Amino acid sequence: MISKLEKKVNSAITSIVSTGDFVYFSTLNGNVFKLNIYSGELEKVMSLNNKVFQIEFNKVFYSLVIRSKNKITILNLDTMEKRYIYQRASSVKISPNGTYIAYALKDGVINILYFRNLEFVNKIKSGSDIITDMVLTNEILIRSGVDRLIKFYSINSSGELYEFKGHYNEIIKLILGPNEKTLISIGKDNKIVIWDLDKQRKKIMFTSSLPLLDFILPVDFTKIITSNYKGIDIWDFDGKKELTFASATPIISMIVLEDGYSIITGDKKGNLKLINPYKNIAIEEAFSRANLGEAKLISLADEAFENKNYEQVVRYYELALKPNTGLLKLANHFFENEKYEKAITYYKRVTDYNENINSKIAESYFKLGEYNQAYDFFLRAKNNQGMIKTAKMFNYEGNYYKALTLYIILAKIFKDSEDIEREKAMYLKIAELFTSMEEIKDYKGKVESVEEKKEIEKKLSLWFKDRYLLAEKYYEKAKELNRGLFNIANYLCNRDNYELALTYYDRINKKKASVISSNLSLEQIAKQYGSRITSRLNSKQFSYMEFTGNDIRTINK
Repeated sequence: MISKLEKKVNSAITSIVSTGDFVYFSTLNGNVFKLNIYSGELEKVMSLNNKVFQIEFNKVFYSLVIRSKNKITILNLDTMEKRYIYQRASSVKISPNGTYIAYALKDGVINILYFRNLEFVNKIKSGSDIITDMVLTNEILIRSGVDRLIKFYSINSSGELYEFKGHYNEIIKLILGPNEKTLISIGKDNKIVIWDLDKQRKKIMFTSSLPLLDFILPVDFTKIITSNYKGIDIWDFDGKKELTFASATPIISMIVLEDGYSIITGDKKGNLKLINPYKNIAIEEAFSRANLGEAKLISLADEAFENKNYEQVVRYYELALKPNTGLLKLANHFFENEKYEKAITYYKRVTDYNENINSKIAESYFKLGEYNQAYDFFLRAKNNQGMIKTAKMFNYEGNYYKALTLYIILAKIFKDSEDIEREKAMYLKIAELFTSMEEIKDYKGKVESVEEKKEIEKKLSLWFKDRYLLAEKYYEKAKELNRGLFNIANYLCNRDNYELALTYYDRINKKKASVISSNLSLEQIAKQYGSRITSRLNSKQFSYMEFTGNDIRTINK
């Protein structure tokens, strides 16, 4: 990950989200940018004709949700396709499971829709005042407003569950805390309030000396990071201010990256900066005062690990000149504890990549159900078993292009290594996929550009047109042509394409194929489908079928 960042755009940075490898941010003049957090490369993703106030990320559908002055735009980052909700909203949120999208209108009405198809779920009337922010869980919606109230609703009913009172002015923002047991709010009264959701009451309230603009929580939920007109303050959950960072311009948007404490800030003048308050200055000072030595630093790292101060672990190993050792220790810890998103973050920070690390990253993405990313890293790792199971998942999801591409790559790998059995198995997989391939005019998989999408769709169209010929080709490569002809014919019969099915049955080598893989003799096959064919096919060419032992003959009328 980049250690320094200072970028400048030509308008105030209104909102920032992270997708893991990339940070997306919006500007008041209607632009959305993408920043690669490893290379620092910045590119414009899209431009809208109106001011953009907010962006959210749906990781399940890999989509950005962009709230501008006149509408909400949903941008699929895989396909770059757009959908629109033409409403003037004051806030928009996505549920953690990606199922729901909620947006608040200026009159206090909140609409909840299914994200997949934008079908209506529920309408909540939450007073007449403007709603300033929302929290959306998989079951509950929480809203704050100009009315200084925090109200709770069920996603599937319109009645209010309960409300919190405690701010003396408009509430700016809400964030759900650790384990969904606490809620944190900030307001224009400069108050930071921590609410106890189990007891449904205020837990603690403390005051900033400067007007608050935004706040975020680090990954481990141990601090509260607020921004104001002069910079950033970092607080503990008891209201004690720990650190302050000055800024020449007001910071209006922030995000914590997946390493836990690196913060990207956006200000009113369009400056995008990276700060890391816990790249521990105290440790460096201690190290410069006395040479602690490698053993002591590793001991301190172990102590920090036990206390779950993971970025301190990284820093101690850096000072011991073993940065990759520390990163791998954390990455493996999170992987073993099935916290795959954090594992990926630390694996990707290792500077000396190898096949084992690529496999771990691929396995993590696979466990998260992010098969496109798993595909890329299994390929880099040359992990054949990983590629096979990823191909199976692509097949299960109907992504024939990725499944076939992987199987074809694997077949070549096994051929080059003279692994005849696995080479044959791949040919059979490819043949079976071509046999049952559905027509796909609109490819939904991950692509880098519109041009790549068109190329894939063109290839899929050609594959679909020649699917049975291609299936035959790979059955023949597997030296299983008889079996392939039977499978194709069987598939066509099940699709009621009897006339074409009969041409494949007729080509089966009758002397060598008395028993097919299904253990059906040719006579049994004919009997199984003959009655269906004669009853459904109104053709003079095939009036009936005659069975003579293991031979099949079509008799012209």
